[in-house]
Amino acid sequence: SARDLVGVAAAIGREFNYRLLASASSLDEASVVQSLDELWRRRIIQTQGADTYNFTHGKLLDAAYETLSAARRPLVHRKIAQALLAEAEKGFDVESAIVALHLERGGQYQEAVEHYLKAAEEARRVFVNQNAISHLEKALSLHSEKVGAKDETQKRVARESRELLGDIYEIAGGGKRALENYAESREQVAHADCLARARLLGKLGKVTADEG
Repeated sequence: SARDLVGVAAAIGREFNYRLLASASSLDEASVVQSLDELWRRRIIQTQGADTYNFTHGKLLDAAYETLSAARRPLVHRKIAQALLAEAEKGFDVESAIVALHLERGGQYQEAVEHYLKAAEEARRVFVNQNAISHLEKALSLHSEKVGAKDETQKRVARESRELLGDIYEIAGGGKRALENYAESREQVAHADCLARARLLGKLGKVTADEG
């Protein structure tokens, strides 16, 4: 049971609390307590507070995560996401970005997109603009790569993303021109990347960036 539990703990992250671990695992309370005690005695984990633990070393965390089979990992991440959402309903402070990450790793891509958008809005609300942009780009990328349906949902995601990004730059004082500059710089980066890839393939020979 300790071997099973440590894999779930590693999927949660370097630090985890008893409440979330117990909810995400399939063990009964007595087995969870006994397993945690064994992991603590073996110095794989250590206490951080009343009900919080962390791995004593990053390599132990990595090794514990590797005990999860490729087939089991998505299930574990889905259970963690469900446990986090249940905690949020009970009034506990849960980060939408963390929920989104576990949903993504659990293969629930559409739900992950929704929570990345929510995380972007939460970051924008407290003026952490760089995080908002990061979450926003993750939502767009994930929707494009994993969801990809040309439907109303995709249109809504794109519309909400543009509106949110516009709000971020308006609040930051950049206004519409800053947003345009951001879009232009992204296009330039994409162009340079494509040109570099083409050169590697020998398609463009000695064409310069300016000529491209």
